[in-house]
Amino acid sequence: MFLYQAKTKEKLPYWDRFPLVILIEKYSNGYLGLNLHYLPPKQRAMLLKRLMDLTNNSKLNTTTRMMRATYRLLSGAAKYKFFKPCLKRYLTSHMGKMIRVKPEDWQTAIYLPVERFQKKGKQSVWKDSIAGV
Repeated sequence: MFLYQAKTKEKLPYWDRFPLVILIEKYSNGYLGLNLHYLPPKQRAMLLKRLMDLTNNSKLNTTTRMMRATYRLLSGAAKYKFFKPCLKRYLTSHMGKMIRVKPEDWQTAIYLPVERFQKKGKQSVWKDSIAGV
């Protein structure tokens, strides 16, 4: 989680000011990640449950890491279909300090109402996301 100021916010129909992101790729100037806020809580839980197959263990403790989540893997498997509206690129220069959510808190974090969508409300964003799956 981090504060974010979208670089192209004028062009975007909406964006999340406080994304809850599972990072999947790192670039020299930022990250590619899954912002779970783009899904309603029920679909967040479904996606997170399926993503647990990609962790190094099922303990949900300090040793747990998301190991194999890549764009190629996610786009090639129907069980990860809800990843599509969540996939976002974040530029480091537009990010605030990152707050790491501990694995033991993942299940709680997905239900916290901390999304801060700009330009549209969460219900509208979620409707668009589900329609795009």
